[in-house]
Amino acid sequence: MTHLDGQRMGNYRLVRLLGQGGFAQVYLGEHLYVPRRQAAIKVLSERYSDVELERFCNEVSTIFHLVHPLIVRVLDFGVEGRTPFLVMDYASNGTLRQRHVEGTQAPLEAILRYVKQVAEALQYAHEARVIHRDIKPENLLVGDSQQILLSDFGIAVRSHRSVSRTPQRISGTARYMAPEQCEGRACQESDQYSLAVVVYEWLSGEPPFPGDDPFSVALQHIQAPPPPLRDRVPTLAPEVERAVLRALEKNPHARFPSVQAFAAALEEAILPPRLPAAVPALAEPPPPDTPPPAPRPLTQPPAQLPPHPRPRREGSILGKGSLRYFMGGALVMLIGIVALAQGDPLVGGFALLIGCIICIGAFLVS
Repeated sequence: MTHLDGQRMGNYRLVRLLGQGGFAQVYLGEHLYVPRRQAAIKVLSERYSDVELERFCNEVSTIFHLVHPLIVRVLDFGVEGRTPFLVMDYASNGTLRQRHVEGTQAPLEAILRYVKQVAEALQYAHEARVIHRDIKPENLLVGDSQQILLSDFGIAVRSHRSVSRTPQRISGTARYMAPEQCEGRACQESDQYSLAVVVYEWLSGEPPFPGDDPFSVALQHIQAPPPPLRDRVPTLAPEVERAVLRALEKNPHARFPSVQAFAAALEEAILPPRLPAAVPALAEPPPPDTPPPAPRPLTQPPAQLPPHPRPRREGSILGKGSLRYFMGGALVMLIGIVALAQGDPLVGGFALLIGCIICIGAFLVS
């Protein structure tokens, strides 16, 4: 496919090529009417028939409403001539393929951080009954906050929880495709398998079935068991290998029940277990019939503590607390006087009595 720099796709002008694969090219696009508005424009590399264009629009409609902080959002889509294209958020920090180039290993801590984020995004898509079908490092982008963004749902389709018996179009990258996906029966567990292939590659430096011939690689995914990871990485913990190889089971039902369960198993295998807080040992009781230890003689008489001096009252006759009680009693007496003046001897006399008692008590406790 020739480069399309400078051409128009919808409301965007294609500025420069960002990357390309077997089915599409991705360009940096600038909005024609909104200054400094940039997006990633994915242009499919084939001219589609009417039936294929209708299928494309139906598939895009399944992913158009996927809104998640770890998924690259599809902003728009359209057709120029008979060439479909997608308009997506632009992530300027590149991909995990650029960060960990082919043939190199990634640190365990980084792998776990990547997998947890990708699994969260995939779990959200799976709950929306959408499968990705093309998990690979090139489709894992790095966001502005160094978060991992799952991209390229362009070949996603509606899925069912069980393996569909209806053959689908075989889409994806052979190096990372699950056995059932190679046979045209992709399911949610296919994304888990593909993610496990990516983890296998990050751990060992190469995928379980490398090769340039997609048909040969697909056949190995279907028939051959993956080589043990510890043969390639002897220092790898057995628990990590077991988690990855379970996600690489040929039978989708033998894998983890969900992609997040795979991420949790990998986290448990990589992170050291937390030790419980130390409990102080209890002193063992003395054996029965053991006489109590003799008291140790005092070498000098215990020091006599000086008597606690009573606080000196300074300033006023009444302390602060007693003064508050006295003022309260005076207020009650004032209420009694007012009641007597208004011709209510019962209330007035009772209030005077209570007020006098409070005032006298204030003097006694001060």
